[in-house]
Amino acid sequence: MGGPPGTEPGDASPVVRTCSRCGSQAEAPADGLPEGWSFEVERGGVRYQCMTCVRANIRAIEGKLPQEYWEW
Repeated sequence: MGGPPGTEPGDASPVVRTCSRCGSQAEAPADGLPEGWSFEVERGGVRYQCMTCVRANIRAIEGKLPQEYWEW
């Protein structure tokens, strides 16, 4: 595995990532993400999401699952 597209493995220069949903920013290695962040590639572009927005997105997905999903 590697970092986000367009990065070189082992590049230690820190960069600032910006969340595409809320605009928050955090520093990360050029070949990685801030802890807890996620990214997606869509139409050739990379979009980053901070930990707060990732959690909100997961909760929204979980909220749409039918009750049967949660039953063992």
